Amino acid sequence: MDEENKKFELGGKTFHEGDVISFDGTTGNIYDGAIATREAQIAGEFGRIMSWADKYRRLKVRTNADTPHDAKKARELGAEGIGLCRTEHMFFEGDRIDAFREMICSDTVEEREKALEKILPVQQGDFEKLYEALEGNLLLSDSLIRLYMSLFLQRKLRLRNLHILRARA
Repeated sequence: MDEENKKFELGGKTFHEGDVISFDGTTGNIYDGAIATREAQIAGEFGRIMSWADKYRRLKVRTNADTPHDAKKARELGAEGIGLCRTEHMFFEGDRIDAFREMICSDTVEEREKALEKILPVQQGDFEKLYEALEGNLLLSDSLIRLYMSLFLQRKLRLRNLHILRARA
């Protein structure tokens, strides 16, 4: 590995920064170039064995899914719900991470609330899509989920109370 010149040698070939390589996560093998991939599926002999097992099992199958896309794919593969949802992973894409960092780095409650104003609508939308993908079967076992849901419910309760007060006035 030559970090200064941004290159490394493997199997007699020199790779430079920007070259495309592929990793096999099961074997650890590294390949030159991009390897074609395909969507995961349950088929063939494995699919047949799994269908037999489904007839007799009493255990529910849950998945780890952090995004609506992951939940939808898990459902297609037979998952019946989400067992773990790491909500911070919902913010890794696009400009979402900026608001998340803003919340984490806030110095005051006001700054944190301002950042949460940006985060909560996105979070709510993702949770609605997660519920749709898995027909409402989501365990709230993640501490961040409990935090966001708690904040969301508190806000909803405050708005409800505000409407009641306005109605009385």
